[in-house]
Formats: sequence, C-alpha cells, structure tokens
Amino acid sequence: MKEIISGTYKTTNWHEQEHSQVEHGPRLTVAEKETAIEGGIQGKATLRYSTVYLSDGSNLFTGHMCIRGRIGDREGSLVVEDRGTGTADRASGTWKILSGSASGDLVGLRGEGAWKSEKGNESVAYTLSYEL
Repeated sequence: MKEIISGTYKTTNWHEQEHSQVEHGPRLTVAEKETAIEGGIQGKATLRYSTVYLSDGSNLFTGHMCIRGRIGDREGSLVVEDRGTGTADRASGTWKILSGSASGDLVGLRGEGAWKSEKGNESVAYTLSYEL
C-alpha cells in the first residue's frame, strides 16, 4: 500500500564549481550539498548535482542524493535521482528512489516524490509517495 509523506529540508552546506563555459552560451557546473531533512523523513542527505545554466537565466539539473535517517519507525538509507529546473527566483524537481539502493529497515523501498523551492525561503517543501 502506498504511503504519502511530506516535510521540508534545509541546505546546511553548498559547494559549486564551474567546469565549462561557452562564451554567450551555457555554463556547466557540479555542485555538492548537504541537507537536514524534517517531516516524514527525519535525517540528513548528501547530494551531487550536474547543472546546465542556460543563456536565458534558467537552469536544468540532475543528481543523486543519499538520504540517511528514518521514515516512520524504520531506519536506514536510500538513494534518489533528483531532476529539475530552476530560475533565479524558484526551482522544482522530482525524486525517484533508485531500485535496490535502500538499506537497513528500508530495504525494498520504492517510490517517487517532488520538491519546490522559492527565493527567500530557507526551507524546501517535499512530498514522497512510497511503498515498502
């Protein structure tokens, strides 16, 4: 049976490094961040993004996030693929739990979710629909 949980997360550390830029064209970066997660997921996560900044000011990104913590009374870790788009004012993305990536009491976890961020708000809201 599918469960739906929600909560927020905050970035606690961010490091981004440019690795390619074309004059008057796209800029490519790699970013690593750490987050503290609250709500339906309680824990910490480490994420690595690859981002393309386009000349119109928007960006596209994809990455993988390792979450360590609890969902309800179950403890373990899982990896989600995180894909999204952004502008200077907002960003949003989708999560997909990678099959076979969960450990501990979360082994067998499957699901997907979404998140949304607005400029000026430290907390990012997420939802996750999962089966275990």
